[in-house]
Amino acid sequence: MDYPASDAGARLHNGKFTDGDPVNNIPPSKDSATYQNMVFDELINVIKASGLTPDSTKADQLTSAINALTTAAFTQVRSPICGVVFMAGTNVSIKSSFGVNSVSRISTGRYRISFTDSMPSLNYASVTSGGNLNNLMNPYDVAPASTDYFDVSVAENNGVPTDQACLYTVMIYGDF
Repeated sequence: MDYPASDAGARLHNGKFTDGDPVNNIPPSKDSATYQNMVFDELINVIKASGLTPDSTKADQLTSAINALTTAAFTQVRSPICGVVFMAGTNVSIKSSFGVNSVSRISTGRYRISFTDSMPSLNYASVTSGGNLNNLMNPYDVAPASTDYFDVSVAENNGVPTDQACLYTVMIYGDF
């Protein structure tokens, strides 16, 4: 939506509507039906998108629509459904967790995070990070393969799996 600059009949002044100025011979702007319909269509589309029904007797519908759309957007932001902070390496230890039953080393640089409760589906994803004072560890191979556990792999910057001790964080987001 923009000012109807392409409509010469709208008589914009400096690209905007004007009440006119008879002293300086500037005529007042005129809104065409096309432009008025476009403005109302834009506003009505916002109202409808929020689930409200446009009503010409109400003067607060746009505010209500924006509030509803904003609230809906924020309720879709999800908190993690489980997470764990653990010390990776040959001796794994959990520092903090919720929704996680255990973390075990499967092989060099590979760890299995077992959930306290099974996920309803494989429709989940992770946010992972890890590192130590000497080297930033790069998580890889983190696709969900089970509703009971989640495997993560840790490699050094060169891609080689490592058991170098580092603090590792995994947060799981999804449907629950």
